[in-house]
Amino acid sequence: MKVTDALPLTHYDSRGLTAFYVAFGVTLSGFSLAQNLMGLSVLLRMRHRFTVMTAFAAVAGTVAATLSGPVLAVVC
Repeated sequence: MKVTDALPLTHYDSRGLTAFYVAFGVTLSGFSLAQNLMGLSVLLRMRHRFTVMTAFAAVAGTVAATLSGPVLAVVC
């Protein structure tokens, strides 16, 4: 039985790791932001921390989706 890919990987990403690294970058930056906000918890109120986290989630999601889709064509 021969297996063929319906949508083969891009020529510059032969092992399919680009999507993993984009997701890992978003996760790592989110963790770093959370640690910094916890360190600043004396200076920032809870609603300001949630506002920063919400804005970060929106921006990081948009950037990751743009990189994965139209720019790198990893996720179709």
